[in-house]
Amino acid sequence: MRPRPRPRPNPSPISLRTTLLCALLPLPLLALGCPGKPADVAIAPPSPSGGVVRDPPDDGKTHDGYVYIAYKPYVTIALAEARGITDAEGIAMVDRLSADFSGCAARLKAEGQLVEGAGRLVMIAGPRGVPEGFNVRLAPGDAVARTALMCLIAPAKALVFPSADASQSGLAIEATWGPDRGRAPKGP
Repeated sequence: MRPRPRPRPNPSPISLRTTLLCALLPLPLLALGCPGKPADVAIAPPSPSGGVVRDPPDDGKTHDGYVYIAYKPYVTIALAEARGITDAEGIAMVDRLSADFSGCAARLKAEGQLVEGAGRLVMIAGPRGVPEGFNVRLAPGDAVARTALMCLIAPAKALVFPSADASQSGLAIEATWGPDRGRAPKGP
């Protein structure tokens, strides 16, 4: 007759809960991304269009800074990367997108439906310069998804990439929005 295997002790609910919390807590932070430490990025004065250009220091190292950040009422949109277009073209597209988002967010706030949210949007242009490929990552929540669809994705679909060979163009942006968002930081 074989001996019965000993039953394994069940972990206590507290230790299991603590383990899960410690393991899963960093995941939302990774999904949103980080713009880098303040020491990595020098902030230039606001541009005439209401945005702030962040230029990495010229020290030969790579930095996790954004190319451009537009601060509008209720929204902050950062240009993370632009391919196949100039920085000026990318900045113009972010300015238009942030202005459209700000107007949409103002309407939602007046209706009492504007919620805090964040997302990352990568757009790939088709042969005629119209965005055809999208990769969207959003903070959780139905209200966040609804706001992103109406105020970020729909205006992004209306953009046209200005370059001659638009099929090689793409744009990556990160956005945060909410009733108290969109204020530019005070000086360096």
